[in-house]
Amino acid sequence: MSDPVVYILQNSTITIPEMCSVLLDPQCMQHLGLSVTPAVNWVLPLPKPKPFNPRPDSGKQMKMLHMTDIHLDLYYTPGSNALCDEPMCCRSTSHGHNNSAGYWSEMSGVCDTPLSFTEEAVKHIGNNHKDLDFVIWTGDSVPHDEWNSSKTGNLLHINTTTNLVKKYFDGKSVFPIIGNHEPCPFNMYVPNEVSIKSNGQMSLSWLYNTLADDYWSQWINTASAKKAFKTGGYYSIQLNDRLKIVVLNNNICGGRNYWVAYNPVDPDGQLKWFIDELDSAETQGIHVLILTHQPMSACYQSWGNNYMRIVERFANVIVSTYYGHTHYDEIQVLYNKNPTTNETYPISHGYVGSSLTTFSRLNPGYKIFTLDSNGKALDYDLYYTNMTADNIAGKDVIPKWTSEKALKKVYGLDSLTTDSWDQFLTKAKTKDKLLLNNLRSNIDHGNHTKQACYDCVSALTTAKLVLKTPDVLKSAAKTICKTPGVVEPNRVCVGTLNIMSDPVVYILQNSTITIPEMCGVLLDPQCMQHLGLNVTQAVNWVLPLPKPKPFNPRPDSGKQMKMLHMTDIHLDLYYTPGSNALCDEPMCCRSTSHGHNYSAGYWSETASVCDTPLSFTEEAVKHIGNNHKDLDFVIWTGDSVPHDGWNCSVEENLEHIYTTTNLVKKYINGKSVFPIIGNHEPYPFNMYVPNEVSIKSKGQMSLGWLYDTLADKYWSQWINTVSAKTAFKTGGYYSTQLNDRLKIVVLNNNICSGRNYWIAYNPVDPDGQLKWFINELDSAETQGIYVMVLAHQPLHECYFSWGHNYMRIMERYAKVIVSTYYGHTHYDEIQVLYTKNPTTNETYPISHGYVGSSLCAFNHLNPGYKIF
Repeated sequence: MSDPVVYILQNSTITIPEMCSVLLDPQCMQHLGLSVTPAVNWVLPLPKPKPFNPRPDSGKQMKMLHMTDIHLDLYYTPGSNALCDEPMCCRSTSHGHNNSAGYWSEMSGVCDTPLSFTEEAVKHIGNNHKDLDFVIWTGDSVPHDEWNSSKTGNLLHINTTTNLVKKYFDGKSVFPIIGNHEPCPFNMYVPNEVSIKSNGQMSLSWLYNTLADDYWSQWINTASAKKAFKTGGYYSIQLNDRLKIVVLNNNICGGRNYWVAYNPVDPDGQLKWFIDELDSAETQGIHVLILTHQPMSACYQSWGNNYMRIVERFANVIVSTYYGHTHYDEIQVLYNKNPTTNETYPISHGYVGSSLTTFSRLNPGYKIFTLDSNGKALDYDLYYTNMTADNIAGKDVIPKWTSEKALKKVYGLDSLTTDSWDQFLTKAKTKDKLLLNNLRSNIDHGNHTKQACYDCVSALTTAKLVLKTPDVLKSAAKTICKTPGVVEPNRVCVGTLNIMSDPVVYILQNSTITIPEMCGVLLDPQCMQHLGLNVTQAVNWVLPLPKPKPFNPRPDSGKQMKMLHMTDIHLDLYYTPGSNALCDEPMCCRSTSHGHNYSAGYWSETASVCDTPLSFTEEAVKHIGNNHKDLDFVIWTGDSVPHDGWNCSVEENLEHIYTTTNLVKKYINGKSVFPIIGNHEPYPFNMYVPNEVSIKSKGQMSLGWLYDTLADKYWSQWINTVSAKTAFKTGGYYSTQLNDRLKIVVLNNNICSGRNYWIAYNPVDPDGQLKWFINELDSAETQGIYVMVLAHQPLHECYFSWGHNYMRIMERYAKVIVSTYYGHTHYDEIQVLYTKNPTTNETYPISHGYVGSSLCAFNHLNPGYKIF
């Protein structure tokens, strides 16, 4: 970047305050006490409107492929590090310790597309869509290694990709675009005037000329198109007598193209040219379809303002716009504001293409649009492949593509006009809020009817389109919570949405699986069938089990042991005796609890939904310690944190765990204790971030604050081996050998709950816990050691595939496992696990477990504990 940055600084046509105003915002001039200049806020003249008389639709439909962001990486290396210390991985030079890069591509890291998959994908499209009339290819054929790129390397990647397109789309009209990664340096689009002034020393002619005269010459094939492209990377081609394709290079308006600080006024004269193209089309009665790489949100203000003015002026001429860049399947509606009423109104719409690269952990995809003879979209189909499944199948099995067809119907639209998309987004702010609320209820109650599955797809599709950042959800929280049908009190609803916004938006925008697969995981695999799709490996996965071998445990020595089962203390440090025990929130008995029943008792309260005051918690643990001196060990099956999930924080959760832990250490001193984390320990509650997300997000989304604090501090005297600490820090599970006959295996099965929405990110054995569980049991079988399993939640709350694999494991090692101990329900219960004989259809028992009585009075229960 050094050459262009220094050139801009030393030769810019504008002042430094003007540079800051262009790069940041025109308000900078006012902040600096200066007037906004024409260089900062420039306005292009627009021709007056005139009659637009297009030909009526002939009835002949066209098929159009939208393909984008291939990001070929010729240096991709299967088996290399997918998680590395650079912004792009999966190369032989990638440093790290995760040699997981798949053959076809890789979802677990930030990796681009190998040649193997690129060719197979383009070949698949060409072979399976012979009826295509034309192809739009909206940019970025170059990998994301911008710090290591070169002109030669960029041209090599563009040429390789272009040759594949020519090979498999032979004879089709193709309209290619340059993306922000094509130039070198990336993002940096040198203005044509600088190329002339510097005698070509600062120039993009190496890119423009090579593409126009060589690689893309069969498509950019008119003198006017070549001239425009060589000027600034834009061009137009008339497809037929009804439709013109106008290709813009709006990469020049991106804030990361620092050349805008050289001369920001209509770089390369592109917008003036754009006006002329639209004006000519209006005169001729021809519609225009716009192609550009970046959605408009990336542009600096004056370029964006002028573009919006142009699009509104020629709204009747423009049918729609097609973008790339974000890698997501998205809709963009452009709005303007009425200066008199201050109300917004829609002026145009566009479609952002799904990328063919997995970069940013996305399954590759493309779209096929059905257009009328004037280029207006009638419907479209989305095609995608599950890269995780493709890699599991191996290099000898070609990727399998799945389709979501007739998306107009999926979105519930009558047409794909700007007004229809505007109405859809308006509905998303009202009706689909209720669908999201219903989805949560359906997850809780296991409802997977056909209607529930369709509602799930509708709700998640809308949410993915609308909720691009957590701030969007936070700002909408008050409105959502006032939607009819939302039953939670406003403070609870708003608080929950604020707390959940970060993980929910991350999952929606980064999930490794498709939306139908999400619904298949969150509700039931049958959703896939209800939606007319095959059940995929992401929805119904199966872990391999070792073959049975002899189990030769030592005979019982006759020596008995005493074990305390203590669970669900739910300490509440803010419990207030005499406060409202009956209130309008899911948890009461605090000074902030609103109501008219001042009955909260001193020790606790069974008349309502109240947690445990410190007074009773200490007295209960003290009683146990003083009256059961003969205990050999203690199992403590989770939930030390109160039920105020909408109002909790990392600091408060740790304070409650720390306080409870100190009481256990004080009164049950010298005993072996096996503690578990419950569903209330994390923040947000129920939400167990996968370790892979913690690594990918560099700790921004992480449970390191919980796992590390417990393993290294609060519980370090109990989780006291290297292997136990390593496992616990990975996913909150661990094992400890109690003696030469018995091993304690602690699971964190909170991750399998339907309320842990992280299962919709990657549902296949999160944190590798079940694979670890198999290894622990297999080792115990080999050594002739029994295993006692501890887990917080009984199995019935788990999503299908996790629960199914758990049952297979329990049956396989039924002789090794003595029993399981749970918490969570607060009730004194027995659980027997049954499976079914596939031949006779009869059920038979495979294992049993004990659910502990809670020390908390929540849900009107008297506190209890058990001695085994």
